[in-house]
Amino acid sequence: MDRSKSSRWAWAALLVGGPILITSFQNCGQMFADPLVKFDNVSFASTGSLQLGTGCESEIIGKYAGLYSTTYYPFLTSTCTACHSGDGPGIGAFGYPDIAVSGTNFISRFRKINENAVLASHANGYTGTPQALAAVASFAPQWATAIQEYNECAGVSTAGTGLIMNSKANAQMITNANANNQNYVTLTWNLMTEIRNTAILNRIPITFSIEARIANIGGVRRGYEFRNPSIRLNAGATGEFRVTALSVYVNDTFMPDVTTYVLADATTNSVTPVNLAAGAAVALAVTTTMPAATDTIAIEIGAVQDAMGVVINPGGATPPGTPPPADLPAAVTLAELLGANPALNVFAASCVACHRTGNTSGGLNLTNPVQARNLRTEIYARMNDAAAPMPRSGLLAFQRRELVRIWMQGGGN
Repeated sequence: MDRSKSSRWAWAALLVGGPILITSFQNCGQMFADPLVKFDNVSFASTGSLQLGTGCESEIIGKYAGLYSTTYYPFLTSTCTACHSGDGPGIGAFGYPDIAVSGTNFISRFRKINENAVLASHANGYTGTPQALAAVASFAPQWATAIQEYNECAGVSTAGTGLIMNSKANAQMITNANANNQNYVTLTWNLMTEIRNTAILNRIPITFSIEARIANIGGVRRGYEFRNPSIRLNAGATGEFRVTALSVYVNDTFMPDVTTYVLADATTNSVTPVNLAAGAAVALAVTTTMPAATDTIAIEIGAVQDAMGVVINPGGATPPGTPPPADLPAAVTLAELLGANPALNVFAASCVACHRTGNTSGGLNLTNPVQARNLRTEIYARMNDAAAPMPRSGLLAFQRRELVRIWMQGGGN
């Protein structure tokens, strides 16, 4: 049974016995005035069968349908329906009376829902009340396991663990919005020169682009919309590169609710653009303040791999505000990695205790030049495997791993 079918059966089991009627106490506008309830760029018929979310939303909320029906569902659909039902000014349809639609909109917005529920300024009289505070305090801990499972399923990563591009101004988007023009603007980065981690400059000959515009929700500017992320080789470049997972920064602030592109995955080996998330919905970044002419946009790539499968940005990019690393040497030898110079002796300081003559853990002897050279790609990859790193104590500092990368790409001599 596929994920979406299993989720439908879970919801069907809850709904046996007739519809659940919910009354809204807010006054955010007329509900269900249009026969199509629209939200998140998806339309659902307000009569007849409603489609469920797909993928991770349906899988996780379907698994925890019983818990949802007794915790957040009655709370959200009695507090948030008028604003968050699909046709109201609020984002998301977690307040929609149909429990399946409510649930699949709830799971990906869990953090933001809890944040806003305790803020009186969000919807005065409905959020920030003693009832709302008590509900969140009671419900949130019960959902810890489910949210962890959702994040693992969706591939949600920690901010700053990838490759962050330089910020771009949104001047044209503001100009368009002021002229009531909702056209998208294409933002483009050359990864050879426009990435924050200076140690990786001039190593990734691809261009990344994404379309963006001001998000106008219920007549109010609430953030930014993104679509069509793509990559291509730069003119004259050769090779093959794989790019996975995208995140968004606005004004150097990570937007954790933008999860549309966390599973993005595409490979390029030509100058023809390749869409990283073909057919994916528009990604929406909701900001705490209205978009301003001084706003900046940046994109983070989760990982970039070359044709050999080597991760080019191991262990993360330089987060905003972090000083660039010290200059790296143009070449590094095995003798230097095994030597006494503390600026270069990565293997001597961190590896040979377990990988030397007389103690070849895993069959690896780094003091054997032939073996080290022949296994250099595997050595470098393992040192950058966050799930099972070497040394086992954890990933070494980025610059230390970069020294091994320079040795590996220099032939391993």
